[in-house]
Amino acid sequence: LEPKQRSALNSLTDVAMGINHNYLLLLLLLLLPTYVQAECPVYDRKAWKHWIDEDRDCQNARHEVLIAESTSPVEFKTDKGCRVISGTWNDPYSGKTITDASKVDIDHMVPLKEAHESGGYAWDAYRKRDYANDLSDPNTLIAVDRGLNRQKGAGDPAEWLPPNKAYLVEYAEAWVAVKVKWGLTADAREIAAPIAPK
Repeated sequence: LEPKQRSALNSLTDVAMGINHNYLLLLLLLLLPTYVQAECPVYDRKAWKHWIDEDRDCQNARHEVLIAESTSPVEFKTDKGCRVISGTWNDPYSGKTITDASKVDIDHMVPLKEAHESGGYAWDAYRKRDYANDLSDPNTLIAVDRGLNRQKGAGDPAEWLPPNKAYLVEYAEAWVAVKVKWGLTADAREIAAPIAPK
């Protein structure tokens, strides 16, 4: 381990062990390869092709998530069943229920720009596309309040946390799980922030 990684590992071990065994996942991030920030090219959202219709059923990734996460049958714009316009979504960021699909964003738990800056810049176009449309893991893409998602932007947990404090532990665990799954790096500030929010 590099000195900064070792220092962060030592400080977070005590915190993680004292709160929840799931936070041990946080420590794994400190063991991932370190990418030199200077090597990271400027983020280009167009390089991360998202909201594709992988199975060609006319429902792109956004609408697949809306369907999967609605707690009631969804209503479609037309009889073709392609675009969801209403349903029932329990927004974890606010703790409120949303029924209008136009007020719901599908959030990348770890934003595309954050993934890019955490090592994803080195991925080829196919892996970037797979990440941007990952329906295999419910942690990666989640239906949330549109306004709060825009507020979050590309922020990591050191920069933004959901106002719903009851969701902070689950948010932290999901953030870490996504980063570990995709081999993305993290710094001590972002992974410690949900443990001791302001």
